[in-house]
Amino acid sequence: MAVGDTVTEDWDLEFNGLAIGEGTPFLVALVEGLADLPAVRSGDQTLLRTDGLWAGDDFLGGRTITISVEVDQRTTTTAFDQLAAAFVPGQAEQPLVMQIPRVAGGAKIRVNARARRRSAPINLEWLYDLPVIVVELDATDPRVYADTPTSISGLGLAAATGGLTWPLTWPLDWGTFNSGTFTASNAGTYATPLMFTFSGPLERPRVENLTQSRTLEFDVSLAAGDTLVVDTGARTALVGGTASRSGTMTAGSEWFLLGAGTETIRFAANSGSGTLAAEWRSAWI
Repeated sequence: MAVGDTVTEDWDLEFNGLAIGEGTPFLVALVEGLADLPAVRSGDQTLLRTDGLWAGDDFLGGRTITISVEVDQRTTTTAFDQLAAAFVPGQAEQPLVMQIPRVAGGAKIRVNARARRRSAPINLEWLYDLPVIVVELDATDPRVYADTPTSISGLGLAAATGGLTWPLTWPLDWGTFNSGTFTASNAGTYATPLMFTFSGPLERPRVENLTQSRTLEFDVSLAAGDTLVVDTGARTALVGGTASRSGTMTAGSEWFLLGAGTETIRFAANSGSGTLAAEWRSAWI
């Protein structure tokens, strides 16, 4: 079973293999921090000898999500132990998958987070085996992502075919042009990272965001069977999954994210017959 497969209806959650929702010993009582705006890291600076601030850039910090879970131990005496085992501090971030009404249009969503705190008061609710346990998760990436990614694969290079031949005869054949382009749609409200995979043979591969007028190009040679995987969120470029090639970005290249809405992206290279694959998730804040 894939991550998130147990989430099938409103108020279902899944984290670290634990399913929460109807048909389980766990029910969601409260979710905080999911629909809130994350803290803003402001770049504003104090103006000297005058009023006000110099307006800098704003960036978002991380997101904290707090979930109150009703635990029914009347029929499953190990329910609390199951919950405690799922929300363990010290683990790497992993998907918190959920479906909450009117969040991201009611779509199935995910936030990459890790457990940091748990509150389990021992009181009358505990005595009667119906405690409410509060767990807190921190996400370094504040985006709320669509659970299902969008992807394209096997895109060929932009290339011209046919064209004029001599001696010229009428009607003239101007040839055709394979644009090597695709449209990428982000159904959310906030810019989202893209993952590009260049497969060789390619010489100096690049992607051009025609909507934003930004290009991301790498001065590398990929042989047949080689891959260059570029993550525009983490700002990494790896050959073979381990060897960094971020330092081969050419002058004038700019990292870019996919903005809300639809943008046009073109795949190109100096030469080669390789292909491009791309993957992304719609994102909300």
